[in-house]
Amino acid sequence: MSKQDAGKLQTDDFIMALAVMKQHQIRRLIVCDEARHVVGVITRSDLVRIFFDHFKSASEGYLVDPADWSEEFVRRQAAHEGLQLKGEHWEIIRFQRHWYETHGQQASVRDMIKHFRELWGEDKGSNQYLHQLFPRGGPQKQGNRLAGLLRTKGEH
Repeated sequence: MSKQDAGKLQTDDFIMALAVMKQHQIRRLIVCDEARHVVGVITRSDLVRIFFDHFKSASEGYLVDPADWSEEFVRRQAAHEGLQLKGEHWEIIRFQRHWYETHGQQASVRDMIKHFRELWGEDKGSNQYLHQLFPRGGPQKQGNRLAGLLRTKGEH
């Protein structure tokens, strides 16, 4: 399959292709156009390459270029990390992106706690609750990663 054709794949196409490959224990699929003419073959390796080329993610899922961020990236990265997104996750992710755009730097955990305590109350605005929402590094690490922000200083 050509790079041009591969770039036209939608999220549902990826999911369906991977599901069919897994169900039938195969590594390649024939690709047809709307008129059901064969246009190529796609492999599992193609799907992986297309996914990572599209999102250009570095180690641990951080985007190389924050401009590549999209809600689709968040859904895929969260699924990869085993995180089921809820409204609260999206609120934090959007807060982090807004803070970065406004202040030119990532929000500290203290800033997040202050904001979400005012918004959600004492219990849900706590450090502990924010870390429950983002169990793989808390809002500073996992939240920033999903928000498409760069790795924080000193993080390994």
